[in-house]
Amino acid sequence: MREMLAIALPIALQQFINASLNMIDVIMVGQLGEASIAALGLSNQVFFVFILLLFGLTSGMAIFTAQFWGKQEIEPIRSVLGMNILITTMIAIPFTLAATLAPRFVLGLYTPDPEVISIGAQYLSIVGFSYIPVALAQSYIATLRSIQRVKIAAIATVSALILKTTLGYLLIFGIGGLPALGVRGSAISAASAWTLELLLLLILVYAGKTPLAANPLTFFNFEAAFLGRVLVTTLPALANEFFWSLGITTYNAIYARISTASIAAVNVNATIEELGFVVFMGLGNACAVMVGNRIGAGKKEEAYETVRRVIILSVLAAWAAGALVILLRDAVVNSGWFDLSANGAHNVRMLMLMMACT
Repeated sequence: MREMLAIALPIALQQFINASLNMIDVIMVGQLGEASIAALGLSNQVFFVFILLLFGLTSGMAIFTAQFWGKQEIEPIRSVLGMNILITTMIAIPFTLAATLAPRFVLGLYTPDPEVISIGAQYLSIVGFSYIPVALAQSYIATLRSIQRVKIAAIATVSALILKTTLGYLLIFGIGGLPALGVRGSAISAASAWTLELLLLLILVYAGKTPLAANPLTFFNFEAAFLGRVLVTTLPALANEFFWSLGITTYNAIYARISTASIAAVNVNATIEELGFVVFMGLGNACAVMVGNRIGAGKKEEAYETVRRVIILSVLAAWAAGALVILLRDAVVNSGWFDLSANGAHNVRMLMLMMACT
């Protein structure tokens, strides 16, 4: 249990801060009206599909990293990191091109509302430049978690999120003599923050002389047979995340075509949902690392016991999170944080109830 908490708590804390600051970001943009909330939400659907593809890939490869760490084999860990960097960058390139060169076309797939498309295109065309830094950062973060260096990832991510929120506040509303850029200010702060995250990760990895502190060129000295073995295990996880994200983003496209108020409500609900998932993210990541380490060390019975404990804890956490959402949903809707119409507020209330029950 102590080992699980040592891994899960930093990850859960990181996810909680991430969700909290993302909620603040939505609240700030929410002061600009439903069209801006909808534009931010739909623009982030592109990032949602992108980040889940990265998650599927890096999670699959983390299985190998955790096992090699259990055996204390460092060179294969660096090779898996090289594979991560190579493939995540290949995934990031088409997303970057679509976001920066054809943002209106991309958003037009979700909504016919010209105002939402116009606002969203401003955001997407800026934040798209950060997709490659995000891909590289996620490769390092997944590897660091697998070798139980979770604090490095937490420090870099939390620092980036603080910058994102602070700079976003200054640029969205034009504080301190800066221009009031609205949604564009949110995009600039996001792109700056994710670039900072990558820089901090690299500094901390090499300054701390971690097992990843080596000549990056050596990361790519892997054989094709090894790459094939890793991909056979990783591709099912990648496909799972791709089709799941495609389903979710299709739902959002349907909501957006119902009305701008509907997708604005969905975006607000998704922000609350992210807060509710922080415990599960911590437990899930801790379980993956611990199971991989134990399998690598040949302790399969301990691996099974770890999974059993995490399942029990997850069920208990789900009941608690659902009850809390039901208790707080009226307070959230009536808080005045979001400039929603009466219909939008009703939608948020109903969506939160459904979320809590599932």
